[in-house]
Amino acid sequence: MDDKISYSAPILIRQAGKPVVVVWTAENLNGLDPKTGKVYWKIPFPCKAAWALPPPVKYADYLFVSSFFSGSLLVKLGQKTTTAEKIWLRAGER
Repeated sequence: MDDKISYSAPILIRQAGKPVVVVWTAENLNGLDPKTGKVYWKIPFPCKAAWALPPPVKYADYLFVSSFFSGSLLVKLGQKTTTAEKIWLRAGER
């Protein structure tokens, strides 16, 4: 993964029976294999000046990320596969 860093702490979740590390970089919200770093899924969600501070929040099969400058993103996680899709995006100041 070649994304620029951000200040958001990664979280570890279970998805489709597998551990997945969720990392919000300066460019994308990513789901990674914690052992190999393989990218399972990637949702574009850039943050201004890498100011992604709050960690992603998981509730049921959803992930939510939010930042003052970037806005908010809701992602639905695949239940049977390590996939993800954007449900909605509210863009902040760009």
